[in-house]
Amino acid sequence: HLIVKQLEALGMASGLQDLYGLLKEDKDLLTVSLRAYQICYIIVVLGNCIMLVLKSFFIGIYFMLYISWEKAGNNTFAAVTKVTERDKVDPSHPVYGLKRDLIKLIGNMVYQHRANQDMVREMDGIALILDQTNIDGRNPFITQWAVLAIRNLCDNNQENKAVLASLKMEGLDRNASILEEMGINAEVRGDKVYVKPSGK
Repeated sequence: HLIVKQLEALGMASGLQDLYGLLKEDKDLLTVSLRAYQICYIIVVLGNCIMLVLKSFFIGIYFMLYISWEKAGNNTFAAVTKVTERDKVDPSHPVYGLKRDLIKLIGNMVYQHRANQDMVREMDGIALILDQTNIDGRNPFITQWAVLAIRNLCDNNQENKAVLASLKMEGLDRNASILEEMGINAEVRGDKVYVKPSGK
């Protein structure tokens, strides 16, 4: 819990530019935050097999990620997107809000800071942050923080804007089922997404 609370405090402090503006100059903090987020992402994608690697090679936050995985007996980093599963989310879980707080810290650290904006792009962080623009019951408001982080990454940064411009739509998100739960159907036709109420 302590590491997650420290991360939450860093995320809040990094948003107070007048008081804690020097946090932006800590390249190691930005690098560790982005790497920790990348590991959370890898855990979701690869599942249990990666946990043995984490247990062997990392300490601190990485070890805490492993312990929380073992305690829960499942992938605690996978997004909870279904409305029916939200009541199963435990707000007192050690990693509740972890991904949100990492995105928040990264987004605050790149605010009007060109070197940090470039570093996130060079570490392939833009796509990872974009991947968090979905609803996640384990990380309240992660969508909003991800959108703000993308905005901050692109502020006066043509290279980051070019990365976004180079993306193309490949289809509906794998979590589009949440729309169905809400009575909405979505489909892709050509390069556009059409949304309509279910049954019409």
